[in-house]
Amino acid sequence: MSLSSLVISTPANSAILKYKKQSEGQVCKKSEVNKTVKLPNKTILVCSEYGVGYYNTAYKWTIKQKSKSSTKLAQSEVTLGSTTQSAKVTKIYQNILDSFKPSPEYFKMTVITSPKVNMTKVNEIVSYYENSINFFPVPSNKKITWVFLNETEKDWWLQKSSEIDPSPNPDWWDSGKCQISSTSKCAYGNANTQTPIFYSVVGSSSNWETNDQMISDHESVHVYQMVSWSGTHTNCWIIEGQANAIGMAMSSRKMDMNNYRQAQLRDIQRISSNYKSFSVEDWISAYNKINSDRDFCFKNGAGYSMGMLAVESMYDLYEGKIVDQFLIEFSRSKTFDETLRKYFKISESDFYKNVALYAKSSV
Repeated sequence: MSLSSLVISTPANSAILKYKKQSEGQVCKKSEVNKTVKLPNKTILVCSEYGVGYYNTAYKWTIKQKSKSSTKLAQSEVTLGSTTQSAKVTKIYQNILDSFKPSPEYFKMTVITSPKVNMTKVNEIVSYYENSINFFPVPSNKKITWVFLNETEKDWWLQKSSEIDPSPNPDWWDSGKCQISSTSKCAYGNANTQTPIFYSVVGSSSNWETNDQMISDHESVHVYQMVSWSGTHTNCWIIEGQANAIGMAMSSRKMDMNNYRQAQLRDIQRISSNYKSFSVEDWISAYNKINSDRDFCFKNGAGYSMGMLAVESMYDLYEGKIVDQFLIEFSRSKTFDETLRKYFKISESDFYKNVALYAKSSV
């Protein structure tokens, strides 16, 4: 989605606009309508039917807009979370997408199916998963097992996972974000980097739709984590935060992710109902809380929502390939602070201050 179209889709009398007195600045030429023009200081000029807008690196979007009372252009500021957020996140997504190259040989999963699961649906889903996984440099000879079952086969799943999985999780059924039903399309992995196994419930009444691309993209990040990391990160937000941020970047190639991303941000209210009023210090405290309480982190979805913001902030500040290398090395039992200083020349406290600043500007 272009910046121009985002401006054009903002109505002249929109309630999200707050008028702000500023200098008039540059004016659109007729030939520049609906086009972007680069200006000094990393500012982008966007001309639209409403006037001219500026997007800068301070997370602020300003647009000149025709006043109701005259033909003069009035300056206004769009609140964060609409045009600004979409434009900035689009840039972050591109940094992510530019960071990975697939292996030369196509990777294929090892598939196990239950007696009752619909094989037509399984074959369709496998093709989506394999397509997503091959976005990453996953070795074609790496064995990754994927177990498919339907919503009636809990006992079969318990038996099969106890037989093949060195790290089974008998409490997963109907826990967390995956509530089992006839329409379920959800998956989880055992987080074992030596013997990675994933389980997917394919509900008997479920159908794979365009938006379900997000599921395969999200889970494919977990596959990449398992084959590239040497262990499990102690910082719980990294696991799901990276899967959300990179998975959404991948899905953004086929669909607009803004609504889904905003829904993830609204999940932060499960941690605190007044999160939109958080100061930088409040955000730092919230990240300290989810780092020190792994159960709290996963059960209220903080790993997904706050984790997504933390990972986005890294791709906002640093080259994507360096972020990936940083996360791989951190998995090798080094301390978070030590790895941060090696790759980004900052301390852990400064890192979380950067994350807090980004989070505060994003909700």
